[in-house]
Amino acid sequence: MADDLVDARTEALAENEARFHEVHPQHKFYGPNVAWKNVGAVPLHPGAGRYYREMGYLD
Repeated sequence: MADDLVDARTEALAENEARFHEVHPQHKFYGPNVAWKNVGAVPLHPGAGRYYREMGYLD
């Protein structure tokens, strides 16, 4: 998936965190301040990393 698309989707989730939590109970664990830490064995997508870095969540 293109970096710009993932960046935009990551931004949309972060900016609508409360609404995302309402969609499904499992989403209550999502927070942009920690979401980049919990990707498991899958590497963080460069587009998502760019968003988290720009917002100061990721060093």
